[in-house]
Amino acid sequence: MHEPIPFLDLDQQHKPLRAEFLARIAEVVDAHSFAGGPMVESFERQWAEYCRIPHAVGVSNGTDALEIALRALDHPKGSGVVIPANTFVATAAAVRRAGLRPVLCDVAPDTLLADVESMAAAIDSTVTVLAPVHLYGQMVDMVTVAELARSRSLAVVEDAAQAHGASRSGVGSGQVSDAASFSFYPGKNLGALGEAGAVVTNDAPRPADA
Repeated sequence: MHEPIPFLDLDQQHKPLRAEFLARIAEVVDAHSFAGGPMVESFERQWAEYCRIPHAVGVSNGTDALEIALRALDHPKGSGVVIPANTFVATAAAVRRAGLRPVLCDVAPDTLLADVESMAAAIDSTVTVLAPVHLYGQMVDMVTVAELARSRSLAVVEDAAQAHGASRSGVGSGQVSDAASFSFYPGKNLGALGEAGAVVTNDAPRPADA
């Protein structure tokens, strides 16, 4: 019998980079910089530049990233958020944790991504946010989603947990929306050594006392 092929072979990914990983971990240990600090600030700056977006904020995981982005909108509790029926449960969980209500839309049969016409049909009087989900390294048509949102005065927050570096029609995640959330879970397209996430946005963060 043939050896089974691992669904996710992290060992194969990590071995060529092991020495570099350990060197960077040693830098963190030596700097005693275990939460926040210059390493996180450097990551945020580089991730924003990579995404071609002014601002990035590192968080603990992708679910938190989506929840924080939704909370930052400060919409009324119970407001509807349109999400695709085909997504990981964390998308709906983040919506609920933000005090909002998931509203499901259908997906396109050829991509299994949110169908923009179905998103439009799902909008009711309670909906205030469109939350397209990018899967398998491919993106929803964000130009069309942004046009739909503008026509209905809605916010757009992208779940880009599987869209690191992806673009469609020259548009990357977060570039035409209010914010995009990323996950760096080890099994994602770009994985960290453990849990991690980030929010990117074109809006400048408000001062803590604002």
